[in-house]
Amino acid sequence: GMSSFYGCGGGGSGGGDAIGSGGGRRVGPRDGPGYAGVGGGGERKADGGADRPRTPLDPGRSARIQLNRSLTTKSSAHEILTVYAQQRSEFDSINMITAFHRIAKCADGRSVLRTPAL
Repeated sequence: GMSSFYGCGGGGSGGGDAIGSGGGRRVGPRDGPGYAGVGGGGERKADGGADRPRTPLDPGRSARIQLNRSLTTKSSAHEILTVYAQQRSEFDSINMITAFHRIAKCADGRSVLRTPAL
């Protein structure tokens, strides 16, 4: 429902992009005929050409994707900071952005502003 889209809690089940929320794919204003989108392989581009074959993942990419998915399932800013404290060395810039964005959306987000981890 809308609360999972706007709230801090995790979404439903289903696809999504590689670093997405872990919930179902969100439909937005850019979706529709002719939009290339961000989804998985096999989609047609706006110019009618097929996607190129995917390149192999770098060794740490799947771990960072899993970390992002883990962050999006947390329901409080404190839980997100716990993940950061436990896995700090594995965070890349995308994981940091996801963590900050999720903390900002959480009801207890303001309560962690003065936390030394930030």
